[in-house]
Amino acid sequence: MMRPLWPSHRERCYGHVPAARLSSRRSSLKMVRWTILFALGQTAAHPRQHASHARGRKSRPSFNSFFCADDRGTSALEFAIVGPIFLLFMIGLTYTCLLLFTQASMQYAVEAGARCASIQTNVCTSSSTIVSYTRANYLGPIVAPSFAYSTPACGHQVSSTTSFDFDLRWLRVTLPLSATACYP
Repeated sequence: MMRPLWPSHRERCYGHVPAARLSSRRSSLKMVRWTILFALGQTAAHPRQHASHARGRKSRPSFNSFFCADDRGTSALEFAIVGPIFLLFMIGLTYTCLLLFTQASMQYAVEAGARCASIQTNVCTSSSTIVSYTRANYLGPIVAPSFAYSTPACGHQVSSTTSFDFDLRWLRVTLPLSATACYP
């Protein structure tokens, strides 16, 4: 098995080289590497001995071993950075889906109301019954649109208007929605 030439996490942080690494085919290269690292003060006094034991007393941990030895909490830190962005994305996606469903439901309701005014004359007899029929066919969430009936040149026209609010506690955006259908 080929071993890498650069120091492992354990070598960088704890300052010792496992015996298995010293007995490999590249032991001479490792000793050269260890000598360079020792000269720079980044490893123990001997490849098989920790720095605190080399001098016979406990030494102050090096800067590198202090920050490399403990990697707990990295997942929590990553979640703290990515979590709020992901949460805002999911809330925005939910509100966008509700907006599209509201628009599609309004369009369906006004089409059903205009069709009822043209074809089902026994059910939709007056302007108020056409509006109530249209309101009954609206299945959208959250908002209550206003419906209006008129008879322009195209035939029987039903229109609807409302405003949809993206309401976060610190941000409020209002979008106007409208739908119109005319059936001859």
